[in-house]
Amino acid sequence: MIRLYVFCEGQTEEAFIKHVVAPHLIAHGIYSTIPILSGGFWQTWARLIRTVLREHRGPEVRFTTLFDLYGLPRSFPAVAGLMALETRARAEAVERTLATTFDDERLIPYVQLHEFEALVLAGLDDAGWIFDAPDDAKGLATLRAEIEGVAPEEINDGATTAPSKRLEARIPGYDKVLHGQMVTSHAGLATLRDRCPRFAAWLTRLESLSDSA
Repeated sequence: MIRLYVFCEGQTEEAFIKHVVAPHLIAHGIYSTIPILSGGFWQTWARLIRTVLREHRGPEVRFTTLFDLYGLPRSFPAVAGLMALETRARAEAVERTLATTFDDERLIPYVQLHEFEALVLAGLDDAGWIFDAPDDAKGLATLRAEIEGVAPEEINDGATTAPSKRLEARIPGYDKVLHGQMVTSHAGLATLRDRCPRFAAWLTRLESLSDSA
């Protein structure tokens, strides 16, 4: 069995991996562990990642990340230059920077365009039962209309228009940890993969780890 350590930047991502992705990967012979990255400073994250990489050396061990492109820590290496890039190129450059920084072939760097909440937007079509309070239901309908025809991973990263900002603005009762997990769990990975091709490619790569065991 492959032991996969998934470095997540927050509780929302942690809940998603624990309740949605990890059960799926178990069927592929991959057991997921989620180290806690505390604080919002890159130096703190990097120190923990290096520690985990150093302490787990078995041939069955692999590592990956689930970080948001939006809100990248200001202390991230060469962040000023990265922010000047177009978003898809920036995501790829961030992943290359992660690979270079830790220099461990067992690490599969991944950052979500533009943030985790893109996956939540991908699952909104059948989320009416979750947001059934009158104000939430009205806001959900408005949000669906606003993003109709736009791929969730292409929703932009403006200060008021990023996926998380849209959810918070339109759905008064939205709780990112609770509802992030509920929406993505109910939608299912097949829907998320279909609507978020970059996420789909990452998940496919994780599934293939069992082939190298």
